Amino acid sequence: MGKLFRFILGAGVGLAVGAAIAMVAAPQSGEELKRKLDARRREAAEAARSAMAARERELRAEWESKVDALAIKRRAMSQ
Repeated sequence: MGKLFRFILGAGVGLAVGAAIAMVAAPQSGEELKRKLDARRREAAEAARSAMAARERELRAEWESKVDALAIKRRAMSQ
């Protein structure tokens, strides 16, 4: 869980720093820049949601395999 949190935190910090630099250095109009930044923010949020869902699936599969292994072990011990 720590790696995922650090990834999301790093992505958020990187996004904020990139947005600040883009605002200062961008030759675009304010509205155009806002649209582009909003699109990037949405993309980053979707990537984070996707990464979290993938990790949740991995953890759920790991948990289920451990539960199954314990159930098999318990059945073997009771016989």
